[in-house]
Amino acid sequence: MGSNENKYRNYLILVIAVILLTGGFFLGRSSVKVQVVEKTKYIKGDSIIDSIPYPDPIYINYPIDTVSLLEFCIKNNLYWELFPYKVKDSIIYLTKEDTAAVIKDWMAERIYEEQLFDIDTVGSCSISARIQFNRLRGLSYTLVPVTKVVSTEIVKESKYHLYLGAGISTNGLLLVEGSMFEQNWGFSLGYSYNYERKLSGVILTVHRKLF
Repeated sequence: MGSNENKYRNYLILVIAVILLTGGFFLGRSSVKVQVVEKTKYIKGDSIIDSIPYPDPIYINYPIDTVSLLEFCIKNNLYWELFPYKVKDSIIYLTKEDTAAVIKDWMAERIYEEQLFDIDTVGSCSISARIQFNRLRGLSYTLVPVTKVVSTEIVKESKYHLYLGAGISTNGLLLVEGSMFEQNWGFSLGYSYNYERKLSGVILTVHRKLF
């Protein structure tokens, strides 16, 4: 009679555990917390490239006193890198070869490139300029814009979380349990069986989150 009672009791415990787990499963699915999450992305657009082939100056200022201007440049080491050994007593002594060098430098083409800005949330912009014959021969720019895109996403999170576990101990104890947790609290219902002593039992545990 005792063995039959234990057998029926174990069956009853198993049925109760199944009912609790099944109810917890549907409870977890029905108890869903919905959150609207806003996400911001910065997407790079296509590069915008344009140029001004021959920009016209809006004003030209010719020096009136070229001698004083030349003396000023010599005194302050400005614009005389072509003839560093020709300067003596604020005078530049030039030869025909020097004149050819001046003309060659006047005909030389100089290309400048600078990046104005490169900001993740705005974009980037760079310019390039070409100078020849003492004139700005070309001016171009490259603009890579960045577009701010804000999107919303609905995130569903179950209020209850279900776990199923099993274990074995060194003293011949087998354990199967199901757990359900809700934020800081939870409980688990387990069925244990000692295969050495042929004993079985139910374990009910209450959990509390500490950290």
